[in-house]
Formats: sequence, C-alpha cells, structure tokens
Amino acid sequence: GPALFTFADGRFCGANLDRNGLRPCRYYLTDDDIMICASEVGVIPIESSKVVEKGRLQPGRMLLVDTKEGRIVDDRELKKQVSSRFDFKAWILSNMITMPELFAKLDAQSVDYSSKVDLSVKFQEDPLLLTFGYTLEHVIALLAPMASSGKEALGSMGNDAALACLAEQPRLMYDYFRQLFAQ
Repeated sequence: GPALFTFADGRFCGANLDRNGLRPCRYYLTDDDIMICASEVGVIPIESSKVVEKGRLQPGRMLLVDTKEGRIVDDRELKKQVSSRFDFKAWILSNMITMPELFAKLDAQSVDYSSKVDLSVKFQEDPLLLTFGYTLEHVIALLAPMASSGKEALGSMGNDAALACLAEQPRLMYDYFRQLFAQ
C-alpha cells in the first residue's frame, strides 16, 4: 500500500515517500527550529505566527534534517551526493553484457540456440519454463499478451520489487527490460 517512511539515527531525521506518493506527508518548520512532520495538517496544535515554512513532501522525494549542521538537506543535493559516491556509469559499462556479445560467445562455443519445441511436454511441466523461473501465471498474464499483440501487458498495481540489475536473487530476463511508471 501507500508508504511514508520515517527514520532517525541521532544525527539525521527524515521522511521518504514511495514513488506513487499516495500517503500524504506535510511538514511545518517553526521559528524555534522545530520540524513537525505528519500525514495530516494540525496533528500538533501550533500558532501560525511561529511557522516559518510549511510544505508537502512530493512523491519519490526525501525530507532530511541534519541536526548537527542545523539545516534541512535539499532532496536534489542529497541525491546528487549519494549518486556521486561511486562511478555507476563505469560499473554498468564494465558489467553489462550486450546481446551481440552474448550471441558472439554462444557462436564461439558452437551453441545451437535455435528454437526447438517439444509438443509432447505438458505446458506446466516444460523444463525450459521451469528452469528460467516462468510460471503458468507468467505465461498467461505476461507472455501471451506480448505474443498476441506485441505489447507488454498492463497491470493496475505497482511493482515494489528491486530493480533486476540490483536484485540479490536471480531474475527473469524480461525483468531487465520492463517499463515501470507511477500512476
């Protein structure tokens, strides 16, 4: 469901909304450096004359207070700082396997990757489907619509699974090419 995460470690205190932003998060900053963050306005009564800033956390954004420096860290600054810690582009380029490279390796090993369908095997017991983690539900809900219309099936619920390239568990090949969007 909709998620608002709050956290603190003694120095930093913050909140983060999921990418859909369905859970509201409003905040007030007072003239005596108190920040009030809650799902609803008016959770804690406060005189409007004491409020120096008020706002709403946007979907996919983070609200972070650095109590040591006594400041609110801007979302763009925070994300730039985190994303610049490592050279992610170099990491991706050095670990990426392209389809031409894959086919070249298969050809070099004389692997026959042409399609061979055994019609005597029951669909649910197909060893290739089982080997690659496909279930009957995957085939009916995802593969059949793609095969019949050439388009990816649409669903109404979000996908909160880790991106395939960052997942710790093996993922299906198509997970690397899925298009995610926020409603």
